[in-house]
Amino acid sequence: MSAVSAATRVRELFERQPATLRLVPDRPERVAPVQRTDRPQTLADFVGQEPLIGAMSVWLEAAIMDGRAPGHALLSGYPGLGKTSLAAIIAHELGVTMHATTADGIGNIQGLAKWLSKIQEGDVGFIDEAHDMTARVQLSLGLAMEDGRMVLPAKSGAQSEEVVVEVPPFTLVCAMTDAAEVVREIAEEKRESAQNIEDGFGHSTSASEELSSLADELEEWATSIENADIPEYPDANDADCEECEGSGSIGEDNCEECGGSGHPSEPTEEQLEEWRMDVEDVTSVLNDSPC
Repeated sequence: MSAVSAATRVRELFERQPATLRLVPDRPERVAPVQRTDRPQTLADFVGQEPLIGAMSVWLEAAIMDGRAPGHALLSGYPGLGKTSLAAIIAHELGVTMHATTADGIGNIQGLAKWLSKIQEGDVGFIDEAHDMTARVQLSLGLAMEDGRMVLPAKSGAQSEEVVVEVPPFTLVCAMTDAAEVVREIAEEKRESAQNIEDGFGHSTSASEELSSLADELEEWATSIENADIPEYPDANDADCEECEGSGSIGEDNCEECGGSGHPSEPTEEQLEEWRMDVEDVTSVLNDSPC
């Protein structure tokens, strides 16, 4: 197996049936009266990210109603937007345990095997900063999930035997900051695979042309992710108070509705609806994977 095809196999875990969920910065429509330090436990507790939460709710409800585990998920977004919290929510909503680690935490084969050995059937395995996993760990993870087992080679010595770690079906949730970079890596692997096919046959084939076309589409998608303008939460100061029509006063008195400012205290429903539509447009671009 070539290095290219080996690295590609783990990528295909996400290409076949991922829920590619892009987190975008927003502001909550309400402020909790008490500052909480614990993470939200359910989708209903998660404040903000309305388009994402709506899509995730449908995704999880469908899996629960069908009595099956949901597909694997790749969470992408800036630090602090709730990727880890959402992974924990997925596990809580499914009623299973989440086993969290980082790319550094499974930096070698032994670390990966130790992490996998703790996972029970149906559990959620969460890997933060997944793009930092080494190629060897990526390959081993992909093979272990496909084969349902991971074999650690025997150490040198007559008494040493190989160790087999059983890997039951589970939901893999990976988080990373720069999805565009990962998409470009996949595109490059597809392009290299196409070139290897052409070099082997001495000419292009339908398979190499298909891979090259997919690589081009992935490059375009990565560019769309990078160029996506994240809509800002609407500013109430950009709207006029409906009661006083932005004048700040009614007759000789200050408008009680806006306190004399001429602007509502919160964005209007029209502003919020326009903002939601803009977020959905961006989200559709980010989730429009050609794979």
